[in-house]
Amino acid sequence: MTTLGDLLTDLQHATGRSDDAAVQLMERGVNAGIIAASLLYRPAELRESGSLTAASNLKYVSLSSLSRFLTIEEIYNETGSCKVWPLEFSELEVLELPTTGYVKYFAVYGDVLHYRPQPSTNETLTAYYLALPARLTTSTDTLPLDSYQDFIFSFAQAFVWAGFEEGESSAVWQKVADATTVPWQTITQIRDVLNKQVPNVYDVQAAVSKGIATGSKA
Repeated sequence: MTTLGDLLTDLQHATGRSDDAAVQLMERGVNAGIIAASLLYRPAELRESGSLTAASNLKYVSLSSLSRFLTIEEIYNETGSCKVWPLEFSELEVLELPTTGYVKYFAVYGDVLHYRPQPSTNETLTAYYLALPARLTTSTDTLPLDSYQDFIFSFAQAFVWAGFEEGESSAVWQKVADATTVPWQTITQIRDVLNKQVPNVYDVQAAVSKGIATGSKA
Protein backbone atom coordinates (compact mmCIF):
# COMPACT_ATOMS: atom_id res chain seq x y z
CA MET A 1 0.00 0.00 0.00
CA THR A 2 1.16 3.53 -0.77
CA THR A 3 2.13 5.65 2.22
CA LEU A 4 2.52 9.38 2.76
CA GLY A 5 6.28 8.81 2.85
CA ASP A 6 6.18 7.18 -0.60
CA LEU A 7 4.35 10.16 -2.10
CA LEU A 8 6.65 12.67 -0.39
CA THR A 9 9.68 10.87 -1.80
CA ASP A 10 8.19 10.94 -5.30
CA LEU A 11 7.32 14.61 -4.95
CA GLN A 12 10.87 15.43 -3.85
CA HIS A 13 12.21 13.70 -6.95
CA ALA A 14 9.68 15.45 -9.19
CA THR A 15 10.29 18.93 -7.83
CA GLY A 16 13.97 18.70 -6.98
CA ARG A 17 13.22 20.07 -3.51
CA SER A 18 13.74 18.29 -0.21
CA ASP A 19 14.06 21.17 2.28
CA ASP A 20 11.74 21.28 5.30
CA ALA A 21 9.55 24.06 3.91
CA ALA A 22 9.04 22.17 0.67
CA VAL A 23 8.25 18.89 2.44
CA GLN A 24 5.65 20.64 4.62
CA LEU A 25 4.05 22.09 1.50
CA MET A 26 4.11 18.64 -0.13
CA GLU A 27 2.31 17.12 2.85
CA ARG A 28 -0.38 19.78 2.62
CA GLY A 29 -0.63 19.19 -1.12
CA VAL A 30 -1.15 15.46 -0.65
CA ASN A 31 -3.91 16.02 1.90
CA ALA A 32 -5.52 18.63 -0.34
CA GLY A 33 -5.35 16.13 -3.21
CA ILE A 34 -7.06 13.49 -1.09
CA ILE A 35 -9.90 15.90 -0.29
CA ALA A 36 -10.17 16.87 -3.97
CA ALA A 37 -10.32 13.23 -5.08
CA SER A 38 -12.92 12.49 -2.41
CA LEU A 39 -15.24 15.27 -3.55
CA LEU A 40 -14.70 14.84 -7.29
CA TYR A 41 -15.04 11.05 -7.44
CA ARG A 42 -16.96 10.31 -4.22
CA PRO A 43 -15.36 6.84 -4.01
CA ALA A 44 -17.27 3.95 -2.51
CA GLU A 45 -14.76 3.43 0.28
CA LEU A 46 -15.68 6.81 1.77
CA ARG A 47 -19.42 6.11 1.86
CA GLU A 48 -20.55 5.12 5.34
CA SER A 49 -23.73 4.90 7.36
CA GLY A 50 -24.68 5.63 10.94
CA SER A 51 -27.69 5.67 13.23
CA LEU A 52 -29.35 8.85 14.51
CA THR A 53 -32.25 9.30 16.93
CA ALA A 54 -35.02 11.75 16.08
CA ALA A 55 -36.19 12.56 19.61
CA SER A 56 -39.83 13.30 20.33
CA ASN A 57 -38.97 16.40 22.37
CA LEU A 58 -36.72 18.01 19.73
CA LYS A 59 -36.67 18.96 16.05
CA TYR A 60 -32.96 18.41 15.49
CA VAL A 61 -30.12 15.99 16.20
CA SER A 62 -26.35 16.45 16.22
CA LEU A 63 -24.33 14.75 13.49
CA SER A 64 -21.26 14.50 15.73
CA SER A 65 -21.80 10.76 16.18
CA LEU A 66 -21.12 10.18 12.47
CA SER A 67 -17.41 9.44 12.06
CA ARG A 68 -15.63 12.13 9.97
CA PHE A 69 -18.98 13.33 8.58
CA LEU A 70 -18.66 15.52 5.48
CA THR A 71 -21.94 15.49 3.52
CA ILE A 72 -25.23 13.68 3.99
CA GLU A 73 -26.34 11.74 0.91
CA GLU A 74 -29.50 9.97 2.08
CA ILE A 75 -31.59 9.57 5.23
CA TYR A 76 -33.89 6.59 5.79
CA ASN A 77 -36.43 6.40 8.60
CA GLU A 78 -36.14 2.87 10.00
CA THR A 79 -39.09 3.35 12.35
CA GLY A 80 -41.45 4.54 9.64
CA SER A 81 -39.87 2.46 6.83
CA CYS A 82 -39.73 5.52 4.60
CA LYS A 83 -37.27 7.82 2.84
CA VAL A 84 -36.57 11.16 4.51
CA TRP A 85 -36.45 13.91 1.88
CA PRO A 86 -33.76 16.62 1.89
CA LEU A 87 -34.65 20.32 1.85
CA GLU A 88 -32.79 23.58 2.12
CA PHE A 89 -32.68 24.82 5.72
CA SER A 90 -34.93 27.83 4.97
CA GLU A 91 -37.53 25.58 3.32
CA LEU A 92 -38.33 23.96 6.65
CA GLU A 93 -40.19 27.13 7.60
CA VAL A 94 -41.40 28.20 4.13
CA LEU A 95 -43.02 24.99 2.89
CA GLU A 96 -46.25 23.64 4.35
CA LEU A 97 -44.89 20.48 5.89
CA PRO A 98 -46.88 17.97 7.95
CA THR A 99 -46.95 18.57 11.69
CA THR A 100 -47.70 14.96 12.64
CA GLY A 101 -46.55 11.56 11.47
CA TYR A 102 -43.19 9.97 10.83
CA VAL A 103 -40.12 12.11 10.17
CA LYS A 104 -40.05 12.62 6.39
CA TYR A 105 -38.00 15.78 5.77
CA PHE A 106 -34.61 17.03 6.86
CA ALA A 107 -32.16 19.85 6.33
CA VAL A 108 -28.53 20.07 7.41
CA TYR A 109 -27.16 23.26 8.91
CA GLY A 110 -23.57 23.02 10.06
CA ASP A 111 -23.24 19.74 11.94
CA VAL A 112 -26.90 19.55 12.96
CA LEU A 113 -29.68 17.69 11.17
CA HIS A 114 -33.10 19.37 11.52
CA TYR A 115 -36.11 17.14 10.90
CA ARG A 116 -39.85 17.51 10.34
CA PRO A 117 -42.38 16.71 11.57
CA GLN A 118 -41.45 16.40 15.22
CA PRO A 119 -42.35 12.78 16.06
CA SER A 120 -44.59 11.75 18.94
CA THR A 121 -42.11 9.03 19.95
CA ASN A 122 -38.40 8.60 19.29
CA GLU A 123 -37.59 7.37 15.79
CA THR A 124 -34.44 5.78 14.40
CA LEU A 125 -32.89 7.32 11.29
CA THR A 126 -30.10 5.80 9.22
CA ALA A 127 -27.81 8.40 7.67
CA TYR A 128 -25.85 7.50 4.54
CA TYR A 129 -23.00 9.94 4.20
CA LEU A 130 -19.69 10.79 2.61
CA ALA A 131 -16.93 10.65 5.21
CA LEU A 132 -13.92 12.92 5.32
CA PRO A 133 -10.70 10.88 4.90
CA ALA A 134 -8.42 10.84 7.91
CA ARG A 135 -5.61 13.36 7.52
CA LEU A 136 -2.16 11.89 6.79
CA THR A 137 0.37 13.21 9.32
CA THR A 138 3.20 10.67 9.55
CA SER A 139 5.29 9.06 6.82
CA THR A 140 3.88 5.61 7.61
CA ASP A 141 0.23 6.68 7.22
CA THR A 142 -1.43 4.75 4.40
CA LEU A 143 -3.03 6.59 1.50
CA PRO A 144 -6.81 6.11 1.98
CA LEU A 145 -7.66 6.27 -1.76
CA ASP A 146 -4.99 4.10 -3.32
CA SER A 147 -6.86 3.78 -6.63
CA TYR A 148 -6.61 7.55 -7.06
CA GLN A 149 -2.95 7.93 -6.12
CA ASP A 150 -1.96 9.23 -9.56
CA PHE A 151 -4.53 12.01 -9.35
CA ILE A 152 -3.49 12.81 -5.78
CA PHE A 153 0.17 12.93 -6.81
CA SER A 154 -0.59 15.22 -9.77
CA PHE A 155 -2.74 17.46 -7.60
CA ALA A 156 -0.08 17.64 -4.89
CA GLN A 157 2.64 18.40 -7.43
CA ALA A 158 0.57 21.24 -8.93
CA PHE A 159 -0.17 22.49 -5.41
CA VAL A 160 3.53 22.50 -4.51
CA TRP A 161 4.64 24.31 -7.68
CA ALA A 162 1.84 26.85 -7.24
CA GLY A 163 2.96 27.39 -3.64
CA PHE A 164 6.57 27.96 -4.71
CA GLU A 165 5.54 30.49 -7.34
CA GLU A 166 2.65 32.40 -5.74
CA GLY A 167 1.69 33.16 -2.16
CA GLU A 168 -1.85 34.41 -2.76
CA SER A 169 -4.35 31.63 -2.00
CA SER A 170 -6.71 32.55 -4.84
CA ALA A 171 -3.88 32.42 -7.38
CA VAL A 172 -2.68 29.11 -5.94
CA TRP A 173 -6.06 27.50 -6.53
CA GLN A 174 -6.18 28.90 -10.06
CA LYS A 175 -2.77 27.39 -10.81
CA VAL A 176 -3.84 24.05 -9.36
CA ALA A 177 -7.00 24.15 -11.48
CA ASP A 178 -4.98 24.90 -14.61
CA ALA A 179 -2.40 22.19 -13.93
CA THR A 180 -4.86 19.42 -13.08
CA THR A 181 -7.52 20.40 -15.66
CA VAL A 182 -10.06 20.64 -12.83
CA PRO A 183 -12.30 23.63 -13.67
CA TRP A 184 -12.09 26.68 -11.41
CA GLN A 185 -15.80 26.30 -10.62
CA THR A 186 -15.20 22.77 -9.37
CA ILE A 187 -12.19 23.86 -7.31
CA THR A 188 -14.42 26.52 -5.75
CA GLN A 189 -17.10 23.94 -4.98
CA ILE A 190 -14.49 21.72 -3.35
CA ARG A 191 -13.50 24.62 -1.13
CA ASP A 192 -17.08 25.65 -0.36
CA VAL A 193 -18.30 22.16 0.53
CA LEU A 194 -15.93 22.18 3.50
CA ASN A 195 -17.84 25.12 4.95
CA LYS A 196 -21.47 24.09 4.41
CA GLN A 197 -23.68 21.15 3.59
CA VAL A 198 -26.59 21.62 1.19
CA PRO A 199 -28.53 19.26 -1.06
CA ASN A 200 -27.00 19.13 -4.52
CA VAL A 201 -29.76 18.28 -7.01
CA TYR A 202 -33.11 17.20 -5.63
CA ASP A 203 -36.63 17.57 -6.96
CA VAL A 204 -38.43 19.26 -4.09
CA GLN A 205 -41.79 18.75 -5.77
CA ALA A 206 -41.23 15.01 -5.53
CA ALA A 207 -40.84 15.38 -1.79
CA VAL A 208 -43.60 17.88 -1.01
CA SER A 209 -47.00 17.87 -2.68
CA LYS A 210 -48.35 21.03 -4.31
CA GLY A 211 -51.23 21.05 -1.85
CA ILE A 212 -51.02 21.18 1.91
CA ALA A 213 -48.70 18.38 2.95
CA THR A 214 -50.08 15.91 5.47
CA GLY A 215 -48.60 12.97 7.28
CA SER A 216 -49.92 10.10 9.31
CA LYS A 217 -48.54 7.12 11.09
CA ALA A 218 -49.50 3.65 9.98
